[in-house]
Amino acid sequence: MTNTEIIARLRAAQPLADKLATAGIDAPLTPAEQAVLAALREVAQAGAFEQEWQTDELRRAAGLRPSDLGLLLGVLHWQDVQADPKGAIIETLAALRHTRNRPETS
Repeated sequence: MTNTEIIARLRAAQPLADKLATAGIDAPLTPAEQAVLAALREVAQAGAFEQEWQTDELRRAAGLRPSDLGLLLGVLHWQDVQADPKGAIIETLAALRHTRNRPETS
């Protein structure tokens, strides 16, 4: 997935981020909003958000605030937890172990 495609998908998510910020992460979503989240999930699964500097670059290029992206990714995580609570716990524990074992950088 190219950066241009990622930025386009992030830009398309701005109205949804605005809605979720006012209505909450459990607000009912239209089919079009579900499609926006599905496109964002593809971006996340492609590894676009693995490096913090790259995430910030893409987010800024799309015109999203850090809180917008955090909210959208939080909704994806919430959906994952709803679909597979045990799997979400295992994934979270693995991420915590990875973070704990990562060397400090200055």
